[in-house]
Amino acid sequence: MFTEHTIESAPPAARRVMTATANHLGYLPAATARWASSPQLLDGFQKLSGLFDSTTLDPVAREVVIMTIATRNGCHLCVAMHTARLTALRADACLIAALR
Repeated sequence: MFTEHTIESAPPAARRVMTATANHLGYLPAATARWASSPQLLDGFQKLSGLFDSTTLDPVAREVVIMTIATRNGCHLCVAMHTARLTALRADACLIAALR
């Protein structure tokens, strides 16, 4: 349903956030590429993510919250992306399996 944009094909207003995301993560997540159709959505998500990252929760705890939401919403793309993030954070494999 959503176009999966590259930085070059995205609306100009979305390119700054896309570039920053790709530079930060080392790749452009598929969700970011799809949300680029709405620069306002992409900008809002970046702002909310920054606020969430600044909480006192440790990185694994934040990912547990995100994975819980992703699995409840049935977002297979999100589950895959955050499974990779939990794995990179060296979260326990049993925790990851339970969240999935």
